[in-house]
Amino acid sequence: MINPGIIVQARMQSSRLRGKVLLNFYQNKNILEILTNNLLSKTNLPVIIATTDEKHDDDIENLCVKNGYTCFRGSEDNVLLRFVEAAKKHSLTHVIRVCSDNPFILPEYINKLASEAKNNPDADYISFKIKDKPSILTHFGLWGELAKIEALEIALSQSQKQYNEHVTNYLYQNPEIFNLHWIDLSNEMNGLEHLRLTVDQQEDFDNALKVITTTGLDFTFDSIVEVYRSDMHLQELMRNQIDRNLK
Repeated sequence: MINPGIIVQARMQSSRLRGKVLLNFYQNKNILEILTNNLLSKTNLPVIIATTDEKHDDDIENLCVKNGYTCFRGSEDNVLLRFVEAAKKHSLTHVIRVCSDNPFILPEYINKLASEAKNNPDADYISFKIKDKPSILTHFGLWGELAKIEALEIALSQSQKQYNEHVTNYLYQNPEIFNLHWIDLSNEMNGLEHLRLTVDQQEDFDNALKVITTTGLDFTFDSIVEVYRSDMHLQELMRNQIDRNLK
């Protein structure tokens, strides 16, 4: 039996924009609230906020309590262990991983991951790919990725920092070991190479705010693309951020 759930990776510590997920973002809501509310209202999946057990992340748990979100607290450095433990506590067989600095995660694509897992029960990892690049390695910030808990436990057994920190990279870097299932979005993203909606720095935060101020909370892929294509200055700002973060 397949029992998938969404785990949102969240913490306050950030070297570039500390506490970004709880900063007031739009209509008196922060990024974490916008992301979580959207997932809860537009998917039929459990949503778990997985933060660290460090004191500096008490505010994230407090927000969860205030809003009735499910919260799990675990290792700060071993994010992979945090995911596995959170999944096991809630009896999940598959995890859909979402990063909390991506306010524009699209629920329809999250639902797509869940349906693909049910249709492909032997798949260890299911994700989107754009021009042969896993979506988790891109700057778009629109999608999640799905992994079977059994596969994540194999990654955890490697006891290597690079895998513990990035959660899924051991899976997609070892296609000879794991059954990988890719959904190609290259056509959908054609001409959108400079769309950047992941929030890493203040400039990203400001750019994302420009988008959601126009789309509103009920944004869609089409409405996001419409804002992007109609604003040449915004395109330039996002392109600059991409170049800045490639250095």
